[in-house]
Amino acid sequence: MKKKNDLTQGAMTLTIISFVVKVLSAIYRIPLQNSVGDKGFYIYQQIYPIYGVAQIMALTSLPVFLASVIVEQEDDEQKISVIKSAYLLFSILGVFGFLSLYVGADFIAQGMGDELLQPIIRSVSWFFLLIPSLVILRGVSQANFDLRPTAWSQLMEQLARVSIILIVATSITGDLYHIIGVLMNSSWLAALVALGVLLVFYLDRVDLRNIVNLRRVKPKWQNKTTRQSSSSPNEREHNKWHTIGSLVKRFYHEGSVYLLLAAFLVLLQLVDAFTVYKGLLDNGMSATSAKVVKGYYDRGQPIVQAGVVFATSITTAYMPLLRKWFVERDTDRFNEISLSLLKVCGIFSTFITVGIIIVMPALNQFLFKDRSGTTELRWFALLMLPYGILIACQAIQQGKKQFRPAMLALSVGLLLKLATNRVLTARYGILGSSIGTTLVVSVVAISVLIPVLKTLAKPLKLRNLLWFGVIIVAMSLGSLAIPYVFNVLGIGESRFIAASVLLLQAIIGASIGLVLLAKTRWLSQFEWELIPFGSKIYQLF
Repeated sequence: MKKKNDLTQGAMTLTIISFVVKVLSAIYRIPLQNSVGDKGFYIYQQIYPIYGVAQIMALTSLPVFLASVIVEQEDDEQKISVIKSAYLLFSILGVFGFLSLYVGADFIAQGMGDELLQPIIRSVSWFFLLIPSLVILRGVSQANFDLRPTAWSQLMEQLARVSIILIVATSITGDLYHIIGVLMNSSWLAALVALGVLLVFYLDRVDLRNIVNLRRVKPKWQNKTTRQSSSSPNEREHNKWHTIGSLVKRFYHEGSVYLLLAAFLVLLQLVDAFTVYKGLLDNGMSATSAKVVKGYYDRGQPIVQAGVVFATSITTAYMPLLRKWFVERDTDRFNEISLSLLKVCGIFSTFITVGIIIVMPALNQFLFKDRSGTTELRWFALLMLPYGILIACQAIQQGKKQFRPAMLALSVGLLLKLATNRVLTARYGILGSSIGTTLVVSVVAISVLIPVLKTLAKPLKLRNLLWFGVIIVAMSLGSLAIPYVFNVLGIGESRFIAASVLLLQAIIGASIGLVLLAKTRWLSQFEWELIPFGSKIYQLF
């Protein structure tokens, strides 16, 4: 019972901290852009996706994969063998990633169309050398149902990285490439902080003779592993390579799925890093103008990242229920929860997407000092709706241990983005990039949604859709009335005025949407309680 309570508390801690980290990850880019400008933001966003993929490997995908393999082992000897093999495998991956970036920095920079990025790419490469230790420590703790080391190391890593970035961006002057190169060292410095936090947990709770068991080891532990000592050296060598081979095979089939599912948005940014700037040059822009315009486009990243946090948090709340009913083979309950998740994610993703599109002029000026690229950012923000649906569908399929359909759809989406992005950018500028990205995410979401709906086999009611349309229109008209009133009164467009307009639009639009949604009674009390602050909204209305 104690272990179950520890797991529940750890899961709650991890959920809350993950939410905070996602918000921090979106918010810090705003003062960063304000400090270094759109050209500096372009430089940062060219390199960030490389770090983003590595960070997802070290934080979520690989530790989850390793934990799932460890818990399937029958005894401590097999667990230790898996851990040793995993450390060797991840060390090879880490060294390969480091050498690819450090030695190939010039080639990668040329691929991005900007050779000045070379030293910044090298500064990020050091992070890959820390991935094996981070993955092993997080994966082993998760396998022992202790999620706190992962949660707290994640928080301290993000706080350290954000602090370094903001201090460097606001205190150092001079060449923007040099400034971004210095602050990108935050990637491996923050990883060292995370590693220190993980080691504190382990030194406090682990007998170093047995890394598998997080509890204090009893003297009889060595008697449980006599089977290994009785094996011949040849047998142990054979078992080691057999374990490594099995792990590599499983990593190819499962670990890559975890990585792709977790890193989809970051991988889209990586494709942008190689195609958008070069597409703008093909469009006829000068190098300086193209960098600034790419900076306008990159403003959409923190906005979208903040917008999808809500859908992610809802999905996280539903995941234990999906796993519970799947394990208990209660198909009716599983389908009921799945439909509920799709409904809630669909409703609130629509609310957030429409709301951000409406307030984008004021939001853009308030966050980034001016309204450059507002139209393109509106198209880019539109992807939050299909992405919210995609997250819900992925959760449903993961609840049933079905990874391949989503992986296939995501892979096709990445290939489609890679094939079309530069062409669209060359012809239509960053508007082409924005529309192309939204279309790619929409195609992926629809391709995943269709098979999910077929298994649930419950059609949507036309009457509900019509009422939902009425709610969206009412919410939109209420929000659009605010800037109209300000224009009629002849009030200017300063940053302070933009903040005032934004606040009023958000309050009025959200109030209208939530009141009408509550009055329609589409969501049950159970569904409201799974939404962040939903129980308070339910009690209020």
